[in-house]
Formats: sequence, C-alpha cells, structure tokens
Amino acid sequence: MLIVSGDLTRRTGGNLYDRRMERACRRAGVPLRIISVRSTARARSELARRRPRVIVIDSIAIPIAAPLVDWARAKLGARVIALMHMPTKARGTRALLRAADHVVAVSHSLSRTLGVPGSRLTVIPPGRDGVPRVARTLRGPRDDGVLRVLSVANWSRSKGTATLVAAAALVPEVHLDLVGDMGAGAYGAAVRARISGMGARVAIHGTLGAGALARRYAEADVFALPTEREGYGTVFAEALEHGLPIVASNIAPVRAIVGAAGLLVRPRRVRPLVSALRLMSDTWLRRRLARNARSRARALPSWAASQRVFVDLLRSEMRAAIAGR
Repeated sequence: MLIVSGDLTRRTGGNLYDRRMERACRRAGVPLRIISVRSTARARSELARRRPRVIVIDSIAIPIAAPLVDWARAKLGARVIALMHMPTKARGTRALLRAADHVVAVSHSLSRTLGVPGSRLTVIPPGRDGVPRVARTLRGPRDDGVLRVLSVANWSRSKGTATLVAAAALVPEVHLDLVGDMGAGAYGAAVRARISGMGARVAIHGTLGAGALARRYAEADVFALPTEREGYGTVFAEALEHGLPIVASNIAPVRAIVGAAGLLVRPRRVRPLVSALRLMSDTWLRRRLARNARSRARALPSWAASQRVFVDLLRSEMRAAIAGR
C-alpha cells in the first residue's frame, strides 16, 4: 500500500511518479494500491482493513502516517518504505527516516540530505520520457524575433512563477506559455495581476494532458522555470528530452539534471533571469544548448528503467516481510 495525502487527480510530480509506479507494479503482478488519507485515524483504519505486507509512505503523508510505523510492524508484520519526493521538515520526518526498513529518494542530491545509510537507501529518479516527442513546429515569417518560452509548473512561490512573469515582462521579444494549475489563492491572483499588463505576450494554458503538453514543447524555443526548491525536477528532464535549452535556478537538483544544457541563475531574483532570457535570443547559443540538451537527456533514466528498480525493491521487501525479517 502506498499512502499519500491530498488530491490524487492533481497533476503534480509526486502524483505522476506514484501512479506510474503503481501501474508498473500492477503489470508485474506486485500488488500496490494508492490510498489518499487525511488523518492518522483514517490511515490506521485502511491499514487494519487491508493488512498490507509492505507500506510505502509518500513524503507528503509523513505527518499522517509516520506515527503508525511501530503499530504496523507489531500488528501487521509489515515492512515500511519512506518515499521521499522533496526535502521536508514535516513533523515525523526524522523519526520515519530512522525507522523505515528502506528509503527511496528521487535524486542523488536529495538522498545526500536525508542522513540515511546506503544499505537502506535507493535512488529511483523519475523518467525523462513521460511526454511523447512530436515533430518540432516550423516557425513562419510572422514569428521572426519572437522567443517562445515555455514554463510547466503549478503556480506557487516555490516554483517562482511570479518571478518568471516579472522577468518576461522586461524582455519584449519573449512570448511566455504557462502550463500548470493556477490555483485559487492570493499567490495565483497576484500572478494573474502581473500578467494582465502583458497582453497577448502571455498564454495561460492551465493543466494539460501529455498530448497537448507535447505540442507545447514542440512549439517552444526555451524552457524556463526559476524554481527555488526541488527534489528532482521531472519537467527539466522532459524539456531536455524535447531538445530545449533551459533557463533555471542554480540549485543542486536542477544543476544535476540540466548540466551544460542551460543558463542557471540565482533564485528569487528578477534581474539575472532577465539577462538569461535576453541571452536566449541568440540563435547560435540556443542551438548549442539544444545539442547539449539532447545529449544530456540520453544520460538520464527512462520511466521503464526506474520502474524496474522500484518493482524489484517492492518484491524484495515483500519477501522480507513474508520471511519475518
């Protein structure tokens, strides 16, 4: 059983990862069911009813599920895996990392922050190939001088959406395509207010399925996302797979993915981002970074490879649970 919290239908990196691993387990004959719970009492009730031999606790559900680890071992004889998508200081995190039979981290940079010995730790990144590649769109004469910049992220302060919009407003040649959940809170309203003065230079697409998102990648010249915090950054790997040069924040998880395929700037700063976007107007630079992007993508894992590792880990933990180790 994989325990999460929140809306399973929302397109987030964690939800997409979890669903792909669930499907891979199902295909391999390994029973894994995702349940979303809102309270520790509800999680205990589900576990008592289903009696799983292996319990995977998603990092988003740590405050809810971590208090049940000792009970699950004693009453269910279950093994516990902590699945860490993001760095977190949520209540119960350190206790869970100490107590878990195994810990999965989605990146090497994240794994180094967890303080877990290598004997109990496996790094299983997301795949680069979650969005199908389609033929790149040929641009007509009317598009001369326009730099199409794509950003894929649910709007939030940690993703730097407002920072990107503020920077794009200062670079007249930029046309910005924003893909992702806009949210209904004050932050989303503030971003929309900034966009309102930019007219047709910003297109808000909302959440897109894989096919529509593939077309957005094909039409873009540059991928930009000045995120301040990441566990891995699946969208950067996808952008590389689509041969896009990248503008992003200079943080460890992003550096590890992007390598020499982009321009990395200081987080939370508009002016460095403006400079990077202006540099991307140089066709020769974009072509060089695009070549680097395609090369870099080949070095990143596919979903099939990561799924095999995940399925093998669950099989191993199930065998250990059955043997009573």
